[in-house]
Amino acid sequence: MVAKVLDSVRVPFFKTPGTRYRIGKEARMVVFYGADSAALHSATAGLDPFRLTPRGDTIGAWPSAPREVIRSANLIAVLFDVNATQAERVRLAITAGAPLTNPSLMLAPSDTQTVRKLPAVPAR
Repeated sequence: MVAKVLDSVRVPFFKTPGTRYRIGKEARMVVFYGADSAALHSATAGLDPFRLTPRGDTIGAWPSAPREVIRSANLIAVLFDVNATQAERVRLAITAGAPLTNPSLMLAPSDTQTVRKLPAVPAR
């Protein structure tokens, strides 16, 4: 499944433009990025969480009804014309991220985390 950038799109209820992607052959996705998660939360506070339109808006600014809205930190993705498998794959890619393949890139535990190890097994 390949995502290709198509163009940018403006929606009346978002200050910043979104980026429109084509996923596979027919599916579409519009992604909005905020400066941080708090900014994005305040930008969407008055919107319907399932349609990402102003509450009470029966027409909306979208070309068709959104299939799914995915939120992750400072990103909101709105999926259109996707099937269940595509929606799941996009949701997992956005919320879980790609696995790290280079161990040197892995983060060390912070001071607030507790690492517990099992006691060594005595030699027999």
